[in-house]
Amino acid sequence: MVTILEAIGNVGSADETANKNNGGYSGTGCSRTAVYKRLGKALSKHAGWKGYFRPKNYTKKL
Repeated sequence: MVTILEAIGNVGSADETANKNNGGYSGTGCSRTAVYKRLGKALSKHAGWKGYFRPKNYTKKL
């Protein structure tokens, strides 16, 4: 499972059930934290998918 910060449209994600079941925020039309399977359909199945990254100066403290 991967927790990400994403900008999500009004439709929601392709794997909203996985997000909700794993503690992700379920809002739409906003920026939110979401929890998805690393190889799930919500992320890796998008055209042009490049992968995950961590911002420079990343720390686990949020």
